[in-house]
Amino acid sequence: MRNPQDLVSRMQDFCGFLAGLGDVQAEVLLSPMAEGKWSVQEAIAHIMAYDENFLQSVVLPIEDGRQPHIADEADIG
Repeated sequence: MRNPQDLVSRMQDFCGFLAGLGDVQAEVLLSPMAEGKWSVQEAIAHIMAYDENFLQSVVLPIEDGRQPHIADEADIG
């Protein structure tokens, strides 16, 4: 299990990375990062889905006074 503070810190770093993409051309964001790999856009979409899962499984349960579930890396592939 990861430390929740570590996850929050990594998400904050990711927000800074995303902010830096504002001036990047769409063609770059849509192109695979390497042959057979995802594009930047696809990678961001994947991370956003993970973030939504984190919200639903950790943040909201904590707000509701319930036990959060933090998946092991093996659980999230």
